[in-house]
Amino acid sequence: MILAVLCVVVTALVLYALVHYMFMYDDIKVICIDSTHNKALIKQTPILSIEKKYRYPMFVGWHPLLHVGYSSVLRSGKPQKHHREIITDKYTKFEEPITLDWIGGSIEQGKPLHHPTLIVIPGIAGSTHANYIQNFVEVSKKRFRVVVYNRPGCGDLKLTSARFFLNAHPLTIKCIVDHVDATLEHKSPLFAIGYSMGGQNVLRYLAEHTDTPLRGVVTVCQPFDSTKTCAKLIENPIYDRVLTKNLQEIVIKNKHLYEPLEVLKQNDNLNKVLSAKTLTEFDNYFTLPVHGFKDLVTDYYEGRNVTEDHLKAVKTPIIMIQADDDKVVVPEELAQYVFEHASRHNENLVVVRTKHGSHCAYEEMGPYLFAPNKVAWMDRLADQLLMTLSSLHQ
Repeated sequence: MILAVLCVVVTALVLYALVHYMFMYDDIKVICIDSTHNKALIKQTPILSIEKKYRYPMFVGWHPLLHVGYSSVLRSGKPQKHHREIITDKYTKFEEPITLDWIGGSIEQGKPLHHPTLIVIPGIAGSTHANYIQNFVEVSKKRFRVVVYNRPGCGDLKLTSARFFLNAHPLTIKCIVDHVDATLEHKSPLFAIGYSMGGQNVLRYLAEHTDTPLRGVVTVCQPFDSTKTCAKLIENPIYDRVLTKNLQEIVIKNKHLYEPLEVLKQNDNLNKVLSAKTLTEFDNYFTLPVHGFKDLVTDYYEGRNVTEDHLKAVKTPIIMIQADDDKVVVPEELAQYVFEHASRHNENLVVVRTKHGSHCAYEEMGPYLFAPNKVAWMDRLADQLLMTLSSLHQ
């Protein structure tokens, strides 16, 4: 009897796996102007020109929350040897020291100056210690000299000042790019990848500094409107709670900086910060008073949004990987103006769109059906895209 039941279960699983492999996948949509550069980009990127499909993982890939949870458990990450550089002399005005990790233990990383360099900008609360950053670096360091920006107070960093911009001050990315470019004597072709809010930061930088030395950029699951993103998070309390908890841990780790602050003593704000359940609550009780903003939306969120004017201004090729089931990015934003500009108005904008992928998860069914692929799909795709951008700009 038990053997018969096992046979039925195994048969059902095998049939489900076959059906999943044959029918449950996303056709990849590439939205862009049909320019010579974009044709070459698609042709030279195997996932876009040959595979043309994203096979999301069995059992969990259909649900964004299960997908991102599965990814966070599955991808433990491999710590990366690095040389740490802290930049304070150029940026003290904003009290946000910039911490860069040069992967491999040195700036040169055993590579000549003219070797391509990749600058990695993590999402909010991200650093070299984040699993998704470690996993991507493990893939990309074979082909690029890699430099990772660490968000203030994240990973193993402690804050040196009470004021810090987790969402990155608009000049942060410029300072990073200019510093890396100067350090490598302006000889290395520079590229960048931004995850989530990091992607939003990089896109704004490209629009505001069109003379950038960056040759190309890839972003993964980037939001465009911070106000709408926070509203979207409220509808998805698990995401919101996890993100808020990550920020609260930074405050707890640096509590000695915040206990003396009068603005946090008022109305018991510090305790309200530590008991906040949403990102909006955290920003109201912490970001607003600590940074001296009068209005959270107009002074903070809107100052970091990507607008239509930004999309029009970009002169550097940027490929945006976006999932329709992302519970952080508002899909209406993409439909209203991002797709429009990518398909009609600016040939430097390319959107790679899938139905599934969740928020910076993008796990992939592996060759053995039930087992996931060794490398996450977003890592494979981003690496291929960056390599193609590098080859097109030689």
